[in-house]
Amino acid sequence: MGSNMAENHPVGFRWPMKAKERGATLIHVDPRFTRTSASADLYVPIRSGSDIAFLGGLINYVITHDKWFKEYVLAYTNASSIIAEGYVDAEDNGGIFSGYDPKEQKYDPATWAYAGPPQEANEDAVAHSGHGMEGTSPAKHRPYRDETLQHPRCVFQILKRHYARYTPELVERVCGTPRELFLQVADVLVSNSGRERTAAICYAVGWTQQSFGPQIIRAAGILQLLLGNMGRPGGGIMALRGHASIQGSTDVPTLFDLLPGYLPHPAAFKGDATLEQYMRESTVRGGYWSNLPKFMVSLLKAWYGKAATKENEYGYQWIPKLTGDHSHVTTTTEMADGKVKGLVIFGQNPANGSPHGRPKPRPSGTRPPKAGTLPRSRPRSFSCRRRRRRRRTALSRTPNACCNFTTRLWIRRATLGPTSGSFTTWAAASRSCTGDRRNPPTRDFSISPGTTCRSSPSRALGSGMSPRTTGC
Repeated sequence: MGSNMAENHPVGFRWPMKAKERGATLIHVDPRFTRTSASADLYVPIRSGSDIAFLGGLINYVITHDKWFKEYVLAYTNASSIIAEGYVDAEDNGGIFSGYDPKEQKYDPATWAYAGPPQEANEDAVAHSGHGMEGTSPAKHRPYRDETLQHPRCVFQILKRHYARYTPELVERVCGTPRELFLQVADVLVSNSGRERTAAICYAVGWTQQSFGPQIIRAAGILQLLLGNMGRPGGGIMALRGHASIQGSTDVPTLFDLLPGYLPHPAAFKGDATLEQYMRESTVRGGYWSNLPKFMVSLLKAWYGKAATKENEYGYQWIPKLTGDHSHVTTTTEMADGKVKGLVIFGQNPANGSPHGRPKPRPSGTRPPKAGTLPRSRPRSFSCRRRRRRRRTALSRTPNACCNFTTRLWIRRATLGPTSGSFTTWAAASRSCTGDRRNPPTRDFSISPGTTCRSSPSRALGSGMSPRTTGC
């Protein structure tokens, strides 16, 4: 879901194809039928932006049909943790979770805390962005638990009530996916999950570039945890990364809030004034990240060598501290507010890849900036349109050029002909010098299956031909 792996990650796609050769089932859920869809065992159409409803339907199916991995869920998730009494789910509060401030238009997550011993610090899910570093970790706060999963305020029961509305009928209405096809996906997924088998979900920027991308990924995480597909060979949620400024930024790292090894960057506004305070706020009691103090000291020694001693906190004070949110979108907003005077960009194209990155049209009569200048906004490429306009004018004035233009076809629909497997193209329009250009004559036009069309790249007729095809 959310990816076209065959075309955008062709090197990595060899592994799903190898798995398919060994008997794995490959499902592609996407609004478009792409090369990935053609390679999959099952293609499932879906409306753009309805991924959460589709995943929610799968979660509800797993719970209502009792297909979740009980031992795994009890041992490795927070399903048995009990939430504080003040929490009210959106299902019981008119679509809004408890803690919402209509004036400020934001949530106060105080009511979302676990029930149990007093916490060391306020719940803050964005305190650090390292993997597994959220401040709401039950391993850190040791909340009350109900391993029977019957307590009305345990996470499992809240989850069950929240996703009860996501029935196959709702999925069909919201996503446009036929009910039978959705149930087929659910059956294949649960039959390939559990104690003996695992299934993986692969996504890319088709999820992350949506305004609610993190919520889509969290829904996928909930689904995989219920099925026991996290942290096991062949399972998980695979982010199809590899672009220069995505995977490299986090591994090197060049992201503002990470140190090497995905360690959270010390922040002045989080109270990380000393190494001791940093470790106390960042470390969890359970799991692999309980070793964070060792990771941090090892990093400081690698950086500062013999100068890093216990007496000077291993050089911790030499690390600059964050003073706020310096993420990509926030920095762009501050540029618009005049707080950031200049920005050097390399290895990416924010005007093309950022949310709402579509450039504003340049006022008529103005020219694009000269090389070496700093434009206020990325100009539209109007030279190509002007060139096409000149070409259309030349075609209308030159009879020979106009006659050559009769070979251009607008393919409305292609179907297999009744005989000899030939393709019959309907409404193949041709322009003539004397005919009506707005209402060109239509005629049947048969093409043998092996014929290729002069589009870019060249494709065989009937295998995804688009209205932009320029001739055969």
